[in-house]
Amino acid sequence: MSEPSVEYLIADLLRQSGQKLAVAESCTGGLISDRITNVPGSSDYFIAGVVSYANQAKVNLLQVRPVTLESVGAVSRQTVIEMARGVRQVNSVDIGISVSGIAGPGGGTDDKPVGTTWIGLSSTDYENAWQNLFLRLRTCDVGAMNLMAFSVVNNTSLGSRCFFDFGTGHTWGSPTSITGNRILDPTGDWAIALGNAGPYLVVDNVVRLSEGTGAVRMTWADQTLVGNVYTRPDSVEERGRFRRIAETVVERKQVADELPSLPPTPPRHGRRVIEVPPGSEGGAIQAAIDEAAKLAGQRPVVHLPMGNYAVRETLVIPA
Repeated sequence: MSEPSVEYLIADLLRQSGQKLAVAESCTGGLISDRITNVPGSSDYFIAGVVSYANQAKVNLLQVRPVTLESVGAVSRQTVIEMARGVRQVNSVDIGISVSGIAGPGGGTDDKPVGTTWIGLSSTDYENAWQNLFLRLRTCDVGAMNLMAFSVVNNTSLGSRCFFDFGTGHTWGSPTSITGNRILDPTGDWAIALGNAGPYLVVDNVVRLSEGTGAVRMTWADQTLVGNVYTRPDSVEERGRFRRIAETVVERKQVADELPSLPPTPPRHGRRVIEVPPGSEGGAIQAAIDEAAKLAGQRPVVHLPMGNYAVRETLVIPA
C-alpha cells in the first residue's frame, strides 16, 4: 500500500484538531495552495492562500515590516516568520505557513545563492523557520511537477527515500541545476532521479550511499555531472547524452554526519491578547485599546478578527 500524499496527511491532521490553515507563498507562486486544495473538502480547514511575490505585496497583504525587508531581505528567517504570522493574523486562523526563496536563474548572491529557501511557521503559541534541512522523508525531499527553470542548491538530506525526483513525465526542456547538496543515506532506489526534462547540471554534490541505493539515475536528455563525490563506484546509471568531469569515489567513513546548525526557537513572550468580538462597534474597540494601555511595557496585543466593524468615532491610542 502506498503512503498517502502530504496534502492528505495535512487534511487528516487539521480535521482531527479542528484547526484552520492559511498559506503565504513567494517563490512557489501558489503551488503549495494548489496541492492543499486538491483534497476534496479542503475548505473545511484551508482558509486562504496569498501569493506575495513582490516585497510590496508582503508589506501590504501580510504586514511584513519594511525595515525587515530592508535589513535582512525577503529570503530570510525573520521575513518568513513575519509572513507566516501575518497570513495567520489577517485571516484569523490557527496556523500560518510561509515560504520565500530565490528560484533563479538570476537573483542569487554569495550569501544567498540561487536555490536558497526559507520556510516559516506561526501558530498562536509557537513560531519557527527552517532553511532546507530534509530529514527522513518517505517520498522525496524535492520534486518537480511542472516546467520552468529550477535550482536546488546547498541543501542537506539525511535518511530520506530520495533527495530529488523529476517525475513529471514531461519530454521537453526544463533547465535544472542540482549543486552543492549533501545527501546522506538515502533509503530508496536512487538519491537523484533525473526525469524527462533537462538539460541538467549536477555539480559538487556529496552522496553517501546506503546499501542497494544508487546515486544518480540519468535520463535521455543532456546532462553534465561535475565534481560530485560518491561512496560507491558504479553508482551512476549512465544513459542519454551526458558528460562526467572530475567525479570521485571515497570511502563511506570519509563523509561525516555533520548537519547544518539550525537557529534556535524564538522566545515565547506570553504577551496578553485582548480579543475584540467580531462585528463590534467603536466603543468596544476603544475599551480594548484602553485596557491594553494599562499594560504599558508588556507589549499587549489587541486582536480584531477578520470582519466588518462599525466605527463611527475616532479611535485614540494613548501615547
